[in-house]
This record gives sequence, C-alpha cells and structure tokens, in this order.
Amino acid sequence: SGTEKWAGNIGPAAENCCYCGGGSHAMFPAISTSSICTEDTDGWFDQNGYDCVWYKVMDGPGCPNYGNQTAHNSSIVEGSANQNCCYCQIDV
Repeated sequence: SGTEKWAGNIGPAAENCCYCGGGSHAMFPAISTSSICTEDTDGWFDQNGYDCVWYKVMDGPGCPNYGNQTAHNSSIVEGSANQNCCYCQIDV
C-alpha cells in the first residue's frame, strides 16, 4: 500500500493512522520523558547576549547553524545552545 515506508516506532501507518485506514483515537504508547527537553535553561545566554528565543527565530530545529555557540562569560550557566535550549535538542 506504500505506507510501510513511513513506519515509525509504533508500526506502519496503515495499521496505526486513522487517516490512513488503521489505528484508533487511543493514546500513543507511553514514552520515556527522561530525554525530552521541556524547558530552556534559565539564565543562559551566548557570547552575543542572545538567549534561547533567538535560536528559535534565527536557526532551524536542532540549531544546525548556531547550536555550538557557547555561553557568555557573565552567563550564570555554562555550555552551548545545544546543551541549554530545547529547540536546539530537537532531533531532525
């Protein structure tokens, strides 16, 4: 049927997608939230003074262009945008 190529971690769309002719309106299987970023790190900003909001506007999901920017010397948090901004932790 062609939908097999879109199979993800819950199976083929033909079996799990209501629009594709399968599935139901039941909740998705529980997934571990331990690796899902839910909040940007408070107090982090980069060498240019930009916080995580800038990355959401100026970079793509996963921050492929600027995610390696490191914290400003006066930032209370160390590390890069990739480590501190949820938007930069999106798998693409």
